Amino acid sequence: MARGLGQRVARALVQRGNIDEEQARAIEDICGTAGLIHDLGNPPFGHYGETAISKWFEAGVGQNALGPIAHVPQLHSDFTNFEGNARTLRLLCHLQVLSDQHGMNPTAALMGATMKYMVPSHEPDRTSKDHGRTKPGFLFAEREMIAVVRKELGVDNARHPLVYLVEAADDCVYSICDVEDGVRKGILSFDAAVAGLVEKAKANSLDHNAISSIAANTKGAIDKGVESGPKLSDHAREDSYMQMFRVMVIGKTVEGSANAFLKRYDDIMAGTYKDELVADNEAGVAKSLVKACKKLGVAKIYNTRPTIELELRGGKIIQSLLDMLWLGIDPKTKEEDHGKRCHSLISHSYRHLHDFELEHAKANAYYGYSAEQIERYYGLLLLTDYVGGMTDSFASNLYGSLNHG
Repeated sequence: MARGLGQRVARALVQRGNIDEEQARAIEDICGTAGLIHDLGNPPFGHYGETAISKWFEAGVGQNALGPIAHVPQLHSDFTNFEGNARTLRLLCHLQVLSDQHGMNPTAALMGATMKYMVPSHEPDRTSKDHGRTKPGFLFAEREMIAVVRKELGVDNARHPLVYLVEAADDCVYSICDVEDGVRKGILSFDAAVAGLVEKAKANSLDHNAISSIAANTKGAIDKGVESGPKLSDHAREDSYMQMFRVMVIGKTVEGSANAFLKRYDDIMAGTYKDELVADNEAGVAKSLVKACKKLGVAKIYNTRPTIELELRGGKIIQSLLDMLWLGIDPKTKEEDHGKRCHSLISHSYRHLHDFELEHAKANAYYGYSAEQIERYYGLLLLTDYVGGMTDSFASNLYGSLNHG
């Protein structure tokens, strides 16, 4: 999706004389790669995993673990405001390939297209009209790399132009695919999903006619095909409706996002554009489609019992692993037999990187902080790198093995 959206915009920019063919090909590659990696930094159990890690640092063992950095905003906020997007950048710069300290060694352009938010973890403003400043964008540990990237790209504190396309692709896909998942799992029928989308569009003063029109065209085309083909079960027919509806909605949202980018091109290139493409009035019906899908997801799909059970179970798993592995990092317990065993569970490669980063900090006078503060910061970073880098199944299996044998 990101590659296709990048291609569509790049073709138009070539025709307008804004870029050449070589730049157009580069835009496709950068957008496609950024689309592939954009969620790699998410912890196990997704956004609820982010919340579980942040909450661990707000009370009990986790709050005590902050110790000397508890009142240092730029250091403690990396943990109390845990954010998957910032972790994606750390993964690119350091964690993904551990044969050296450069990670994937990404280009500045790829970093820029991946960097969805622009501020460190202690400076986001959830109420800001500048979307790029509403969530943490990078960690203290990556601040030097981010400064290099910004200098190379010449973007200062603005978002890279291509990040708007990658972000739009993400919004277009997940919003409608979550609705499709709801229909596939039987949470909603196709007709109920369409009715819900129309209702949400009306409630938010959005264009609901496009939703009804796409749904009618979808059902008409599928039903006509069924009449001349093999008989479908009710479930298969529902799936067919939803698949075609999803394809048609994505087509409309891509078209709208591309139009918005081209209309706002001068502002985007000047670094003064503050909105999201799918939320821009220039996106036309795409704005209605994406927002209605998001609203329906919150109202009818995300809060179903199986999802809530999974999230609560995931939160318990994450916080239990943090409790145990902290014993291998806590200066009070890490030299004890049990602490050493807990420390040994953490990835050897991550421990090696931790030692390197600590030595680098020491050589740079601990960046103006005390040795105790920086040692605690990188110790907690090792902890969250490991737990935050787990998959759902790895975290669940490790928790089960440690608790149930």
